[in-house]
Amino acid sequence: MSSSPFRPSTPEVDSSIILTDDGGSGLYDACLIRFAGPGFEVACDERHTVWVKCVDGSRSIGLSPWILRQRSMDDVLDHAERKLSAPFAKL
Repeated sequence: MSSSPFRPSTPEVDSSIILTDDGGSGLYDACLIRFAGPGFEVACDERHTVWVKCVDGSRSIGLSPWILRQRSMDDVLDHAERKLSAPFAKL
């Protein structure tokens, strides 16, 4: 009998897949198209939230794929674009 602890065989996770896949909703690809260009960065985290960030660091928005159950893709992208381009509120 072996003295090593039991370790179930689990496949290795390729983190590059996790960080470029939004769980199959298409939100990541849609954001890459809508926010293409030098002013934005688009990334996806391990929870499949797509993050769109202004490269100057002034704004960012996280978009979870579940939001597409409540709103259309166009509505989600339009909202994100408005939020990213809105002027800062004065405090």
